[in-house]
Amino acid sequence: MAESEEIHVKLREYKQLLDDGVINKDEFDDLKKSVLDNLNTPMLEKNDNKSVNVKTGEDNIPSHNEQSQFIDRSTNPVIESKPMSEKDKNTLFIVLGYLCAAIAVLLIPVFGAGGVIFGYLLTRKSKTHTNGVIIIIVNIAAAIIGMLFWMMVLSLIA
Repeated sequence: MAESEEIHVKLREYKQLLDDGVINKDEFDDLKKSVLDNLNTPMLEKNDNKSVNVKTGEDNIPSHNEQSQFIDRSTNPVIESKPMSEKDKNTLFIVLGYLCAAIAVLLIPVFGAGGVIFGYLLTRKSKTHTNGVIIIIVNIAAAIIGMLFWMMVLSLIA
């Protein structure tokens, strides 16, 4: 294969990795630059199970199994993250909703508005509708109690 064809193939492979979410835009740009500069161009090996082994020309580290993924972190750091599940999002909104209520009562009543927003986000789903309504009510009450508390504190100070 001619050198220019190899470059085109590698760039297409890197673009596919970018589109699949295996690498981010900065990593794609770095790989593209290394191919175009023709300096220590990484070679990609694709397995049938869609895992990708990224190795530089100097590296010859074998994979332990077909599903393992080797990425040389010194030249191509990749941070893999999974999107949050719906259950995790709901738990986060519930915790943040009650946290906003506590802050609204004790420190800054405006945080009650943030808690109302988290409650609203929970009411949009049928499984968490009841929790969302409760959080909205708690945060409205917390904001009112917080305002009354701070009005009382300020009147005592003045």
